[in-house]
Amino acid sequence: MPSEKLEINLGGLFKISRISVHNSRHCGDRCLIRFIGVKIFADTQLIAAAVHSKYVYDFDVTGDVYGKTISLKQERADYINVLEVQVWGSGPFDEADKFV
Repeated sequence: MPSEKLEINLGGLFKISRISVHNSRHCGDRCLIRFIGVKIFADTQLIAAAVHSKYVYDFDVTGDVYGKTISLKQERADYINVLEVQVWGSGPFDEADKFV
């Protein structure tokens, strides 16, 4: 089984400040365990990783992190079962407006 990936197109360039991931509950503990090892990226920049099993993950993003897409990538050969992904930030910005 190849590793799983979920990609969210934000529709523009945003400065990312927080990401919340709600784990699926339909498969019980299996869904919780499956999310361990998932890495979260803003475009190609790693911003978080799941190291414990939880129903809700809240990741505060520090620094100047900009992105047009948010990707959840499971590095292990396992599924990603999520109910909801919430992304907070400001924008959209023009490429020339990035303050990085």
